[in-house]
Amino acid sequence: MVCDRCISTVMQILEQYKIQYKSVALGKIILFNDLTVSQSRNILREFEKVGFNLIVNANEKLTNDIKSFLINIVNKELNDNFKLSVILTKEFKFNYSHLSRVFSKTYGNTIEQYYIKLRVEKSKELLSYKIDNISEIAYKLGYSSVSHFSRQFKSLTGVSPKNYKVEIVKRISLEDI
Repeated sequence: MVCDRCISTVMQILEQYKIQYKSVALGKIILFNDLTVSQSRNILREFEKVGFNLIVNANEKLTNDIKSFLINIVNKELNDNFKLSVILTKEFKFNYSHLSRVFSKTYGNTIEQYYIKLRVEKSKELLSYKIDNISEIAYKLGYSSVSHFSRQFKSLTGVSPKNYKVEIVKRISLEDI
């Protein structure tokens, strides 16, 4: 689960089967009680119908948790003092090289590359609103300079942020990255 819509869908499925939960968050469900075999089967079937699957492998779970955490970060305003490795190490209580190794092995791409893709997709969203100018968007997404933002944007999309704002090319939702 990586978006509010996903959380809502999971909550509806749990309520449909009268399963009491403490909380449902991005990538995480905490239940009051263990599920019966029948409940587990029903829930798994319903999750699969909407394109969700349970993660039982520890590396997959850690990778999913990192992805959810990064999506949350991208949806907040950042500043240029933001250091990805520091905040991930603090959040997940592992050294960054371990997190990076697990993520790359499981996801097939580095944390940094994934984070850049998220920021570019978020910038596409902000550009499509046509409210903020390019420098404001770069600042909101934690870029140290507009030129750095523009280079990354163009390298991933093939167009500059300025041209994108005029043309509004197709976006990918953050959960599909």
